[in-house]
Amino acid sequence: MSRLADRQGRPGRFGVRAIPACALVVGLVAASAGTSAGAENSPVLPDLIADPATGPIAVIYQDESGTRRLLRFNGYIHNAGRGALELRGSKPVDGEMSVVEQRAYRSEAGFSDLVNVPAPKVIFEPTDGHDHWHLRNAAGYSLWSGERTTQVAPAQKIGFCLIDSTRVDPWANADKTYSESNISFCGHGDPGANKVTMGISAGWRDYYDRSLPFQWVDISDVQPGKYSLRADMDPDGLIAETDEQNPPAFTDTVVPGYVATPVTAEVLPLLSTDVTLQAQRFGNPDTREYRIVTGPEHGKLNQPVGDWFTDWSVRYTPKRDYAGQDDSFVFEAREKDNAFPRQKSRAVAYLNGTGDASTPSASATTTPDVSSAEQRRAPDVPGPLPALEGLTLAAPQVHVDHGDLIVRTVAAVSGVIRMVARGGDTVERSCQESVPAGTAFTCLLGTGVDDDELSGARVLATLRAGGHLLGTTETSPP
Repeated sequence: MSRLADRQGRPGRFGVRAIPACALVVGLVAASAGTSAGAENSPVLPDLIADPATGPIAVIYQDESGTRRLLRFNGYIHNAGRGALELRGSKPVDGEMSVVEQRAYRSEAGFSDLVNVPAPKVIFEPTDGHDHWHLRNAAGYSLWSGERTTQVAPAQKIGFCLIDSTRVDPWANADKTYSESNISFCGHGDPGANKVTMGISAGWRDYYDRSLPFQWVDISDVQPGKYSLRADMDPDGLIAETDEQNPPAFTDTVVPGYVATPVTAEVLPLLSTDVTLQAQRFGNPDTREYRIVTGPEHGKLNQPVGDWFTDWSVRYTPKRDYAGQDDSFVFEAREKDNAFPRQKSRAVAYLNGTGDASTPSASATTTPDVSSAEQRRAPDVPGPLPALEGLTLAAPQVHVDHGDLIVRTVAAVSGVIRMVARGGDTVERSCQESVPAGTAFTCLLGTGVDDDELSGARVLATLRAGGHLLGTTETSPP
C-alpha cells in the first residue's frame, strides 16, 4: 500500500536540545530558550493541511528521460495551526544541512528548538532553476480513481523553499514574517550557506505555480477518464504538528482523450456492412482516431491492421466461402497524433451477436504498476505557456539552466513539432514529437552547453501534418 494512502501519526519522534522541564504532548518535550518552561508558556505548534490543487492541465513533455505526458497543477502548503512552521538548517555538508531544527515559539515568550527524529532534510536544489535551499518532500501528489479508492499514478514528492505567499485565515497576522527578503529567499544562489531559515506563518500558505519543475504527476500510462488529484502535506511525517493525521485534499480532474467502447453490428452473408466504431470522450480532446488491432477471422475490413484513421466506421466484407454468421475484430481509439497513454484502450466489435458489447471485460484497459515508479528529473521553462496570438505555431520559449538547453512551444492544430538549435558553436541538436492541438510540448535540446556556445544560435520550430508544412517560427536563446 502506498505510504500516502494510510498515513498515521508517529508519536515519540521529537526531542529538544536541552533537558526538558515538562512533557507537553505525547513524544514531544520542550526546554526553555530565553524563558522558563511551564504549561502556561508552552510551545505553539503549526498544523500543515492540504489545500486542494488547482488548475490541473495535461501536457506533453520531453527531456533526456524521453517523452512523457504530465499532469501539471498549482499546489499549496497551508499552515492552519496557531503556531508558525519555522525550520533552521546549519552545518552544510555536500549540499545538505547536517543539522535541521524546528523552532516552536512559546505562547507567552521564548521558543524551543525541536530536534525531530528522523530530521527533515534541507538540501540545496539547483536542478529546478531556483538555486536555493529546499525542504525535501514537503508535499506529495498522486492521481487516484474518480471514487478516490485506487491510486492510478505514482506519488511525486516535492521539495520547496517555504515562505509566506498568501494570507488565508482572517485571524492571521497581516504582515509576512517569512518573506523572500526576510529569509534571503532560502539562501538563493548560495550553495555554501552556513545556515538557512524558512517557514510559513500561522494562517498563511505557500503557493507553487504549475509551471515549476517537479510540480506534476506522470500520467503517461493513465487512460483518459475522470480522476481525483490527491495532495498530502508532510508525507513523511517529519514536522511536529498539533494534528499528525490531517486528511489529504482532492481535486476532481479529467485526463482528456478517448476510450474505445465495444460495439455490435448485424451483417449479412456475402454482403458488405459498415460497422460504426465508438469511443467515450473525456475532456476536450482533438479529433478522434481509430486503429484495427486484430482483424476479423472470417472476413476483411477496408482499413489495414495497425494504421490510424479518422473515419468513424469501417466496412466489413465476409469471405465468400464462409458459411457461419458470426465474427469479430479488436480496435483502439485515441486523440489524433497523441502517443499517450502508451497502451491505448481496446474494445471488440461483435458481428452478428458473438458477444455482449455491454460486458466490461471487452474493453482492455490497464492500470499501471506504481509500486516501483521512479522520480525522474524534469527541467522546464519557467513562466506561463507560450501564446499563439493568432499563429499556427507559437514562438519557442528558450531557457538555459545549468547547461541544459530547454525549449517549449504549442501548436494551434495537431501535427509533428520539430525543434532545432542551429548556429553559434553548437552542434545541431533537435527533437520532435506528434502533439495534439493546444498541447504544450517541452524538450531538452542538449546538456553541457554554455553561453559562448550559444552565441548567435537560433532555435527553429516547425509544424507539419499530412506531409505539409503548416508553420515555422524561430527565436534566439537568451
